[in-house]
Amino acid sequence: MRIARLVELDERDALVGGRVREHEPALTVGGQHERAHTGVREVDGLDAARILRVAWNIDAIRELGIGIDVDDFGTGHTSIVSLLKLKPRRFKIDRQLISPIVNVPEQRRLAASIIDIGKSLGIKVVAEGVETMEQARILRELGCDILQGYAFARPMPASQLAGWIEGEDWRKAS
Repeated sequence: MRIARLVELDERDALVGGRVREHEPALTVGGQHERAHTGVREVDGLDAARILRVAWNIDAIRELGIGIDVDDFGTGHTSIVSLLKLKPRRFKIDRQLISPIVNVPEQRRLAASIIDIGKSLGIKVVAEGVETMEQARILRELGCDILQGYAFARPMPASQLAGWIEGEDWRKAS
């Protein structure tokens, strides 16, 4: 079983080149880099101008074999132009946009449009805050790549993870 680690860098971290190397030990196991994913949070927003200022550091992150994810897409400052410049591996649709998709047709259409944007740019789309199997079903039908939320599991200690995976309750939405 392979478990990815998440190291989150906000805009301030991305602006300071030393922060990338500072996180490097967390990504190394047995002298080799693990494939991990790094979330670039939208603390103050990564608009197109800011992305140009951090591009050199983002390249250094990629050179470590780390993919870039954009968190909270749709509720922060990240624009479509920013996605074009940053070229993330994945972006996460914020839970505020996922919550109402079962009962509000406009929200469902909005989620579908966001998923289509990701597909058209070759970016994997993650739906955050999936709390019901009905939300999971709708998001799967819309073509969302990855679903994340309490519909699948609550936070748990590492000691319970193997049993949870073996139980396969999480497969209900696939």
